Amino acid sequence: MSRALILLGFLSALTSVASAQAPIPERRVGVVVYGATPGGIAAAVAAAREGAAVTLLEESSHIGGLSAGGLSHTDFRTYESLGGLWREFMDRVDAHYKTTYGDGSPQQKASMLGGYYEPRVAGMIFRQMLDEAKVEVLTRHRPTGVYIPFTADGRRSLAAVTFTNLADGKPTTLYAGVFIDGTYEGDLMALAGVKYRLGCEAKTEYDESLAFEEANPWVMAINFRVCLSKNAENRLPIPQPAGYDRVHFTKVLDAVKAGQIKNLDDIIRVRPVPNDKADFNDKMGSPVSLKLVNESADWPEGSPEVRAKIYDKARYQALGILWFLQNDAEVPEFLKKEVAEWGLPKDEYVDSGHWSPALYIREGRRMVGVRVFTEQFTQPDAAGVRAPAQATAIAIGDYSLNSHGVHRLPDGKLLGVISKQIRPWQVPFECLLPKDLDALLAPVALSASHVGYSAIRMEPTWTALGQAAGIAAGQAIKEKKNPRDLDVGKLQRRLHDVGAITFYTSDVPPKHPAFKAVQWFGNRGLFQDLIPASHATDWKLENLSKNNQWTKAFPHHAMEPDKPITAELAKLWIDRVTALGLKLTTDIPAADGEKPVSRGDFLRAMYRAVDAEYAPKPRNK
Repeated sequence: MSRALILLGFLSALTSVASAQAPIPERRVGVVVYGATPGGIAAAVAAAREGAAVTLLEESSHIGGLSAGGLSHTDFRTYESLGGLWREFMDRVDAHYKTTYGDGSPQQKASMLGGYYEPRVAGMIFRQMLDEAKVEVLTRHRPTGVYIPFTADGRRSLAAVTFTNLADGKPTTLYAGVFIDGTYEGDLMALAGVKYRLGCEAKTEYDESLAFEEANPWVMAINFRVCLSKNAENRLPIPQPAGYDRVHFTKVLDAVKAGQIKNLDDIIRVRPVPNDKADFNDKMGSPVSLKLVNESADWPEGSPEVRAKIYDKARYQALGILWFLQNDAEVPEFLKKEVAEWGLPKDEYVDSGHWSPALYIREGRRMVGVRVFTEQFTQPDAAGVRAPAQATAIAIGDYSLNSHGVHRLPDGKLLGVISKQIRPWQVPFECLLPKDLDALLAPVALSASHVGYSAIRMEPTWTALGQAAGIAAGQAIKEKKNPRDLDVGKLQRRLHDVGAITFYTSDVPPKHPAFKAVQWFGNRGLFQDLIPASHATDWKLENLSKNNQWTKAFPHHAMEPDKPITAELAKLWIDRVTALGLKLTTDIPAADGEKPVSRGDFLRAMYRAVDAEYAPKPRNK
């Protein structure tokens, strides 16, 4: 090699790279993304659409993470929170079922506007998006070395990563302007020596009401999101797992006798997806379900061999409970009959025995970044009903604080279960930035507390964060800057251009004329008291159907863009915009004129100041 490899914390890998007899091939690309999760794919596609040459690498042969691995019943609350590449993904899912089976077909209806999908369909669409963006995709590649020189100002900057091809054992070093860690575990950032956290913080560290009294090393439970079929022509028998012992599952019988189990959904959460399939997930509160708890702490830092053992144990747990319910002599007939309808899908995971290659990792390493997303980011602002405004927000999320538990005591008690409804929230760009390393972004294993991460850890949110990371990488390449030096306002404008959401509203979607203005000013706090704080606890979410957790738009988050603006509100908004340091143009319509002016039109007029601020400046002749 022409340059030394510095591998922090992995000296054995450094030795093997440095002592290699043959020179390691090197090449340069614009952006390197590691991890073909939805967040990683979004980062790669977004960066490529910005004009960067992008290489996406993945350790396994699987493309699409959990969304193509069984999590087919998307976790979010309101459609109004979805934009950007995740909404594009859903639109493509909907179009697939419409084109393949017909407009209004049972399959299209079952996909619920693209929010429900078969794993194979999700994988197909992700690959289409990558192909169309001309992203180079390399599977079966693992990072084994990093090159981290110092910049002119004395900062450490990730310049190159060596990846080993697991098929032939040959390494290749990729140089890039920006690297993005899209893995659930944070494997690349850990290899680069970025500071991270595992486990739960103490309550006092971030003043979080849901945190433990003392810090601990426990990590959220893991399990498979099992895809099963009840189509007799497309299902295979559920096999008895190797080493099966019914004693591991007999607690279900005790719960049945106690009257706690009325149907399968009381044991395993079953949610339908198209073509007579379903997404089987762990059921919170079930006596025996799909999850592994104590083993989850060993996964993030585990070697490939350790992770393989945990994968096998989680597979045993899932297959074991299903086999038990279908075949055990003591299982009541009503329950056995219901479970007997299901089997492994013939047309899914054909290369891995019709079983998902992707284990549901709810939480891995969490970077300790420039800012840390905590429970406080999700709590109501003192001024009104909204979560705090984040001037540097690059994504939003709409989900509860949610954990399936982190540790089981010998007596069976499960610790760390969290389920708390919160309002939609914003994630600042700084949560993607390491404190002490340049040229790396982490949109999935981002900087968050354990409690804060319990809300973030959903694929639509990770995808939004990945898209923001990809656009940031593209801008950094174009402007020859480090991501931390980017103008976040410019990044936000580009996100809004492509329909990404950084501020939640229930009535101003991406195609609305006032969308960009509402997003921009919303992040800067103009609307925090639009709905008074007296409504902070005056809300109830209304489910769209009994088969999902999706709800109607979040209450008290409307902008009412067509409503005439009052002179009082107009003055308040002008004063706040002026306080931001923006000079307003003279064509702001008068709120007390003869012709009423809507809130939306007024905001659009104010937004011209932002357009002027970021418009290309004329060159000096």
